[in-house]
Amino acid sequence: MCTRKLINHIPITFAVTFCPPKHKITPLQYENFFNDLGHYFIVGGDLNAKNQPRGCHTSNPKRLTLIQIVNRKNYSILAPPDPTYWPTSKNKRPDILDIFIVNIPTNIQNVINNCLELCSDHTSVLSLDAQPPLRPRKACLTDGTTDWNKFREIIEQNINLKTRLKCPNELENAVQHFTNIIQTAAWSSTIRKP
Repeated sequence: MCTRKLINHIPITFAVTFCPPKHKITPLQYENFFNDLGHYFIVGGDLNAKNQPRGCHTSNPKRLTLIQIVNRKNYSILAPPDPTYWPTSKNKRPDILDIFIVNIPTNIQNVINNCLELCSDHTSVLSLDAQPPLRPRKACLTDGTTDWNKFREIIEQNINLKTRLKCPNELENAVQHFTNIIQTAAWSSTIRKP
């Protein structure tokens, strides 16, 4: 099953897949499959490519074939933090079977997690955020252009270099006074941006 959506005016193909455990898939078959999806894509499902470093209980040979093509084409493999398969048999353990193979622009943020509310024995979900992450504003004393000559004059007029610093209380007061001088000088010598 496959669909194409525009995210930030970029066509991205979304596909769901299942690779039966008994069938051998060659690197060429994987490559043809991914090429058919277009430049940007997200493929999710049970690829039967178990890999212990991704959190699976065991590894299998299919993982090598998949990793080979993913590395050659610079795709990414996204695996959820917890098992995605919850077997009904007591002889089987929960495991990570469902993963995502993605090739998407770097400005699209993604998070993969498990959604246990689904009516299925497979439970991974990929969330996408097309908005760039908000970066906190850089902490800054002023937000404009500073006249450094005026700043220097204000500091020189208000600073006392003969301040007594014999006890902790005097040191604390001197630091507070010096901080106030710097803040006042910065605010008084800066032309704010409109």
